[in-house]
Amino acid sequence: MLVVVYDEGYLRHETPANHPESPNRVLSALSGVEGLAEVIKPTVNVDLIEIAGLVHEYHYVEYVTSLCATGGRLDQDTYVSKGTCDALSSSVNALATAVNLLKSGTSHVYLPLRPPGHHVGFRGRALLAPTQGFCILNNAAIISSLLLRGGASRVAILDIDAHHGNGTQEIFYNTSRVFYISTHQDPRTIYPGTGYINEIGVGEGEGFNMNIPLPPMTGDDLFKVALKPIENALREYKPNYVVVSLGFDSHYLDPLTNLNLSLSSYIEVFLMVKRLIDEGITEGSVYIMEGGYNTDVIKQGSRALAMISNDTGAVKIEDHTKTSAEVVKYFNKMIEQHKALFPQYW
Repeated sequence: MLVVVYDEGYLRHETPANHPESPNRVLSALSGVEGLAEVIKPTVNVDLIEIAGLVHEYHYVEYVTSLCATGGRLDQDTYVSKGTCDALSSSVNALATAVNLLKSGTSHVYLPLRPPGHHVGFRGRALLAPTQGFCILNNAAIISSLLLRGGASRVAILDIDAHHGNGTQEIFYNTSRVFYISTHQDPRTIYPGTGYINEIGVGEGEGFNMNIPLPPMTGDDLFKVALKPIENALREYKPNYVVVSLGFDSHYLDPLTNLNLSLSSYIEVFLMVKRLIDEGITEGSVYIMEGGYNTDVIKQGSRALAMISNDTGAVKIEDHTKTSAEVVKYFNKMIEQHKALFPQYW
């Protein structure tokens, strides 16, 4: 059964009225898994500054925690409230709890955390991005580092948010112990402007950073094509665990993005990850909520995740979307470039 780690502290991070990153996102996820998952509170308490320091510079973490005393802004998009450190503490406790669950044999863990995290690098803003995109601590990077520290030899991060995870890429760009794979809207058309195909890692990490940028209005039919090299890469890499940066903003109803995916594409991802676990390619998965600003999509997507994790049979929530001929042409050009860089996965 899917295990959800939830704490009310996630809700204490406050943003201005009408800000898209609101507590309702977490509540929608919980509503979606109701009756389908075991919901538990974090079972361990860890030091926020120590755990954040696994992936972020001390001075950045110190600055964030000092802002919690008064509230303020890290940039024009990213707010810190007096309750933000409560949310961050709850999040790192949940991340540490998820590590224990995975190491004890739990196969599917869901963390509906907020604030999200994949845009945060070593010192906050990553790879010259103009803002941190609502993110404060990089949750996917933290749990990957905790898993490595706990004995894992390899971890894969699969990021399916519509925005590229520039912070996650920055943190793991020069290591082979974390394979970062991202599907996202073409960086020429959306924040943060990173995540091009030729960003493949450096040094020891060369070949362990895979970006698949999708042209605006990419539908389910083409996304399924993009999943082929991803599954092949995961099969060859054989990570101990798969961390999924679960952004529901690739959905066609999201107000901030321009992709044309339905929940059918998310279901394909959930099925793929479950298949890798069932076949012994990887030991377990943890899904960490990133972006996604349509609360009904979050609710229905979380429900689909729970149903598939629980092996309740075929799940169909929406009809598949199709891609126009013009977008297919641009997609095929991208695929040819990708095949040239990663022929072993095609």
